[in-house]
Amino acid sequence: MPQNVQNLLAGDFITEKKFNQYITNQKDQYFLSFYGFLSAVAKVPKFCDATLKGPYQKFEVEEMCRKEVAAFMAVAISTYNEFDVDRKDRETGRAVPFVE
Repeated sequence: MPQNVQNLLAGDFITEKKFNQYITNQKDQYFLSFYGFLSAVAKVPKFCDATLKGPYQKFEVEEMCRKEVAAFMAVAISTYNEFDVDRKDRETGRAVPFVE
């Protein structure tokens, strides 16, 4: 198993259960599986690797990996969220403001 995948799985911040909770609101619920995500991470060795340079040296490996996963999930959710069409929040039903 590649080191970056080991780094990703070392913390409890991204488990299969949590990953599936984030992905369930997607237009296509089969957009990405947890194991597909791990396979993709394995193909990008710099994602969650332990090489921290420059201003990132102040972070621990797990903390930086959390930040990278959070950024990925934010992009995936905002890009593929099923509620983007009508711009309504699922829980409140209120419109989500559009910002350009």
